[in-house]
Amino acid sequence: MEQGRNSLARRAGRATPPDDDRRTAPDRRFTRRGAAHDARLALATVRALLATQLERDPALPDDTVACLRDASFEVDRLALLLAPDAGDARDRICDVAAIARDVARAHQAASGVPVHCLGRATLAAGDALTMWRVLANLVDNACRAATTVGGAGSVTVVVSTDDARSGVVVDVADTGPGFGSGWVPGVGIDVVTCLVEELGGSLDVDRGTGGTGTRVRIELPGVGDVSPAASDCVTA
Repeated sequence: MEQGRNSLARRAGRATPPDDDRRTAPDRRFTRRGAAHDARLALATVRALLATQLERDPALPDDTVACLRDASFEVDRLALLLAPDAGDARDRICDVAAIARDVARAHQAASGVPVHCLGRATLAAGDALTMWRVLANLVDNACRAATTVGGAGSVTVVVSTDDARSGVVVDVADTGPGFGSGWVPGVGIDVVTCLVEELGGSLDVDRGTGGTGTRVRIELPGVGDVSPAASDCVTA
């Protein structure tokens, strides 16, 4: 009877009563948790398939093995991102150069755009997952911008230290067309800005008008350098 009344209300162009077809906030939270749970299961399956392929064929070319391993790392990070306590940046440190190297290699393989990553192993305050989200968003944006100039586009990621402030600086630059004076930050930049602020850092965008490309600089609190040989960030 209730379904019939709602159907008639819709046919007559009247809004369905607000409480009839609407889930409560706890219901929606449960649905989101269920979706995240199912997504983690799917990612675990993908991870297992990648591992199986790596084990099944030991004669795979080195570049194929590297690509499959990078895909496995991406899956692992996505699984962490879906975890209930994802992105807790408090009281943690991470090697920014190592994360930048992983992100650069993965996005170069996925986009076909050369991504050059330079810098010595450098520790910053914050968790590795949040840092990965920051760099993945920035490098993805840069790769997409670089593709707009044909096959000549490239991206450069430079990790360095700011000795004056005892901090860490990351520059992500592309050779794309840049942005005009009417540039409006997209969702990706908004997300990165919030994440960088969560890490206690700041973000600056050089829009590179006139076809000179775009550079995004993030400055983060540092906690000192680790051994330079540990994870130097240099990719082709």
